[in-house]
Amino acid sequence: MEVKGGQTTNKTAAQLGLSVEDNAGTGGGGGSFVYTTSNVLLLAAGGGGGASGGCCGMDGQAGTSGTSSVGKVSSQVRNGGTGGQPGECNTAGADYHGGVGAGWYAEGCARAGKQHGERGGSRGQGWTGGRAGSMNSGYNGGPVPGAVGGLGGGGGGSEDNGASGGGGGYSGGGSGISWYQAGGGGGSYCSGQGCSGVTGGSCNNVGLVEIVVFVFLVTIR
Repeated sequence: MEVKGGQTTNKTAAQLGLSVEDNAGTGGGGGSFVYTTSNVLLLAAGGGGGASGGCCGMDGQAGTSGTSSVGKVSSQVRNGGTGGQPGECNTAGADYHGGVGAGWYAEGCARAGKQHGERGGSRGQGWTGGRAGSMNSGYNGGPVPGAVGGLGGGGGGSEDNGASGGGGGYSGGGSGISWYQAGGGGGSYCSGQGCSGVTGGSCNNVGLVEIVVFVFLVTIR
């Protein structure tokens, strides 16, 4: 049961239980980054996209590009970013859209209103996660912080019947419009030699960048 404006109840908070808006979007995962104090990027691991009621979110990608959002209606899908850019601009005002994932070079378009998911922040914004749509923020009776995007540029989820956020990464994941739209995964990057990546490589709910250093000892006689 959800108590909204103009309604009353004699039930206690414990009896009502925790809730967020039905069919609301979820936040995208944030990327993980390793770079120098002079902003030279060494490694980036893309975050996964937020899941929706109709589909699981896309995994973080081993390649550099983010993936598009996924859902039942192809016209509501938005593309992932390429070349270190955020997901495709998503400012449709008629339906609730999710926030796009940020890329290494930039954040995406601003949301059309507070009911939509907010874009994830890029390096210049401190890699913040995008805020959730207002009725999905955890302050509507649900658990805090609701559908906020993950630190590392994850896009926020939108509210009632809304799309989920894209994952942050070297290139950001896309986010769709309206319900049944799951977010796209962020892309990854490695500046070294012999790098390898795995799409969907971490099943934990925290970011992971693994660095393996090989040391060779040569004896000259």
